[in-house]
Amino acid sequence: MRKVSLIICLLVAATMVISGCSEGTDMERLEGKVTELDNKYPNADFMLHVHPDYPIVLATTDYLEIPGSDDRPPDIFVTYAQNKSDLDAGQISAVEEQLGDDLLYGPYEGEAVAKLNYRPIAYAFSDATDIWEFNGIEIEYTVNEEASVLFAGIELQQGGYFIEFYLKDGFDEEDAKSFIQFLLTDLNL
Repeated sequence: MRKVSLIICLLVAATMVISGCSEGTDMERLEGKVTELDNKYPNADFMLHVHPDYPIVLATTDYLEIPGSDDRPPDIFVTYAQNKSDLDAGQISAVEEQLGDDLLYGPYEGEAVAKLNYRPIAYAFSDATDIWEFNGIEIEYTVNEEASVLFAGIELQQGGYFIEFYLKDGFDEEDAKSFIQFLLTDLNL
């Protein structure tokens, strides 16, 4: 009986170690891919923003076709959630097949609170109806009440961010504002 208990304990410990290493390896792979993009496109400013309260559940690239631009850097999309857990193998395979090389990280299960799009070329957020001010920096935003989505834009010298916040119980406009503050701090703005 002691031998069986010991074997079960070892199997549980090994599973926990493997799971922990897998998560670390997955995040390290994402960091490496973002660094590769930053090196390949030195005029872009790719950064990975790891929020302490909202884990990343999906990160992708999108190479938009722009006439006359053969070597345009990709947009990066990062989805943050209130929580994070593993998907089953079938769901993972379906997402991997659909996204192919554009998949940078994930997919994981989680209730999305924000989707951040970094566009490394000139960016303008034109649908803003309101402005938040953070230490002299104006952040334009608008709320679509019907869809319960807050849209915000951060313009940078090189590109910018467009963020969709999904408003719901447990994530409201103040949480979106705090998330923007986190991004500005992470960007050293």
